[in-house]
Amino acid sequence: MLRALPSLFLCLVVGSGFAAPSATPAANVSIELPWARATPPGVQVGAAYAVIANQGPATDRLLKVTTPASARVEIHSTTQVAGRMQMRPVTELDVPAGARITFGPGGMHLMLVDLKAPLRAGTQLELTFVFEKAGAIAVQATVAPIGSSLPAEEDASHHAHH
Repeated sequence: MLRALPSLFLCLVVGSGFAAPSATPAANVSIELPWARATPPGVQVGAAYAVIANQGPATDRLLKVTTPASARVEIHSTTQVAGRMQMRPVTELDVPAGARITFGPGGMHLMLVDLKAPLRAGTQLELTFVFEKAGAIAVQATVAPIGSSLPAEEDASHHAHH
């Protein structure tokens, strides 16, 4: 009887609505339009892009991004200094409440370092964004052709309209 008490207590707590709230912090942060650019054979570095949207009431912090496709992922900012573009690693990135942060060619991006294999157009790349409050958010990024400046879906519709 005494051994059953912890289980009974757990059932009462969960059954009474005192369990964790149903609105999770991850519901406040979303990853939109994840994509990567294909790489030529032998190239050990690739780039991935996405939009991070924080619809929540508080700032969250992107701590890291991981992928099984490379040894590590670095968050880079790109700035122009004395007429030259410079990439700098960012160790953590605050995502303010209500903000949308865009990772795109020529700006903030995810640098995939020590690729295990070339990124091939038309395939999917698994990326996991890890936030301080929202936790881990896994997404599938479409790999667009080499030289693309837009996600594969947008690139195809852009060419169809022009």
